[in-house]
Amino acid sequence: MKDKSDNHKEIRFNIQKADVLIIETFAYCPHLETAGEIAIKYRKEGVRVGIVFIDVDNPDDYIPKSVFVISRSRRNRVEALFRILSKLGINCLVKTPDQSLVDLLFEKIKDQIRSCNNVDYLRKIELNNIKIGMGVASSYVSYMKDIEPDIDKALIERYFKSAIATYVEVEKLIQYFKPSQVVTYNGRFACSKPIIYLCKKYSIPVFYHERGATKERYYLSDKPPHDFKAIRASIKKMWELSQDQNKEEIAESYFLRKIKGEGIGWVSFTEKQIKGMVPEKSKKYRWTYYSSSDDEYIYVEDSIEHPIFKSQIEAIRWLINYAARLDDVELVIRVHPHKEQKSQRLRNFWNNLGGKNVSVIPSHSPIDSYALAKNSDLIIVYGSTMGVEAAYLGKPVITIGDATYKGLDCTYEPSSLQELKDYLSLKKLEPKEAKNSLPFGYYYMLYGNLFSYYKPYSLFQGKFVNDYLFYENQIFSRLHEIKLKLTRLFQFMKRS
Repeated sequence: MKDKSDNHKEIRFNIQKADVLIIETFAYCPHLETAGEIAIKYRKEGVRVGIVFIDVDNPDDYIPKSVFVISRSRRNRVEALFRILSKLGINCLVKTPDQSLVDLLFEKIKDQIRSCNNVDYLRKIELNNIKIGMGVASSYVSYMKDIEPDIDKALIERYFKSAIATYVEVEKLIQYFKPSQVVTYNGRFACSKPIIYLCKKYSIPVFYHERGATKERYYLSDKPPHDFKAIRASIKKMWELSQDQNKEEIAESYFLRKIKGEGIGWVSFTEKQIKGMVPEKSKKYRWTYYSSSDDEYIYVEDSIEHPIFKSQIEAIRWLINYAARLDDVELVIRVHPHKEQKSQRLRNFWNNLGGKNVSVIPSHSPIDSYALAKNSDLIIVYGSTMGVEAAYLGKPVITIGDATYKGLDCTYEPSSLQELKDYLSLKKLEPKEAKNSLPFGYYYMLYGNLFSYYKPYSLFQGKFVNDYLFYENQIFSRLHEIKLKLTRLFQFMKRS
């Protein structure tokens, strides 16, 4: 399957023009399987569809090591997928970048890259009028697990070369196949952002795929998955158009399952907390601030708007100073458990916050986040989903950043610093109607399409058309299936 030339027709591609061209740089599960799912569905509809995997050195595309001796690299997974798709008559192609051209283009921006001293500088770097640095900056903060990371020049150069390689190959593909539509994963990373920019350059509609509400669903839309405005519109539309008589019950199940510590669509961050554990109040009023993990939303351009503060760090510093002047209020900062997986610098910042009338519950604390919300007089969030979850619990909530539940009238949403001060001066607000949070729960239980050809066994593993995209040898595939079944049995017994 090696791409020995730029003659696309040599590699199973029997079309010169594609109605839909699926372009991937990620082999991670379930994103590669999702691309295959989409390809089959287009094929079944009679659409001329082709799928291309650009085999770049993608630092974001982590493939876990196998428990068996046999390798399961990115290339293994791609070849396994393409064997299945080819049998179904779908055109498949692996493209290996032209490294000499990549090196030539890298030379144009090399001096800018090597002179950068902060991550914000990276996003401003352009190549041939393409914002090649925007995706690199987005990838880098996620990889380093820090919104203001130290600069690792070697890793940054690796990201830029991968982004350039993607740019080079995608432009060739677009010029050759002239697709009417392009589909790709997520769109914000170093190895996917160039695809988006090139589609805009050539006026080609682009669709994004991502995980759906649950592991059984996938997202496919012409709106990026991090576009808060689009998500808010979808939440309202789904709720208003639904004819499901059980929609309130479905919506409530989202909140009830989250409170129990279940992960819905992603891992649970509260499963290790001790139910009901809450510190005693030290003042008349308890304000609790729930931090959020926002590194993936730092460099996504105009899809997110924060009306008062430029960042969450600026917001929490202001709140600490404000609370210091109040004798009857304690500000409790509940650091998000996911901060434990962030950089040491970021963990130190949040876990070591303090000040007059301020107490911090560190990210590793077993204190129950939901019981803490019930025990608080006011909840303050920058964008954490704890805002809408606390609103469901009947608590007054102030959202001071952006969030996908804004506009549902379930939290207070100040648009200026003075308006925020006016709310806080009341010490304790009347809660909004709890039922206003239900559209959010309904959406996050059901959004996305159900898989037809991919059967997930967990968030990160599953079968595609009755096979795993790991092993060509069926013996190893069966052993892997036995391992998964034993793992699920052990998890069930543990829960029981």
